[in-house]
Amino acid sequence: MSERFNQALLELTDLVSARLGDVDGLSSVVVAAAGAVAYARTPVRRGWARARTPRERAFATVAVPALMAFTDAAKMAGYAAGLAERRRSRSPDA
Repeated sequence: MSERFNQALLELTDLVSARLGDVDGLSSVVVAAAGAVAYARTPVRRGWARARTPRERAFATVAVPALMAFTDAAKMAGYAAGLAERRRSRSPDA
């Protein structure tokens, strides 16, 4: 992503945090949503480029971030399982 986009995103999150800081938990949700949009921006654009109809674009807008979340969760679960397996497989004298 471009430096300009990153700066704009930081300014947006600062603004949202400052404006909604007194509301319990809402500012963190808005900041998390802004981060999720920034994270999925490029893959969603790729999906949009391949879509031919508005229905396909809507599907890409929903499906791409959902698949990204699923694969990220699977990677995190696999990492945790690998750590647990490594601890179990260590010999006690090592």
